[in-house]
Amino acid sequence: MNIALYEDGNLVTGFRDDKYYVSGYIANGWVRHNEPIDGKYYLFYKDGVRLTGKGIDAKNEEHYYVNGVCLQKACKISMVLIFSTRKVIQ
Repeated sequence: MNIALYEDGNLVTGFRDDKYYVSGYIANGWVRHNEPIDGKYYLFYKDGVRLTGKGIDAKNEEHYYVNGVCLQKACKISMVLIFSTRKVIQ
């Protein structure tokens, strides 16, 4: 059951209780921000939180996200790039 969140009689858009809302509803999918957040205008949300992990967009395409940012270019090149920041010490 989806119940809209109101504040002072207006639908909420923004962060409340560590969740992001758009027009009163918890954000799911792509959200365009009027002011960039961490330098990005578009971020991907799941249940009001910027997604880290595998997600499916409105086109039913699977992508990988880190903190709401799509890693599509890295995924197309090689899945190894996602994990390339780890150093192996022998």
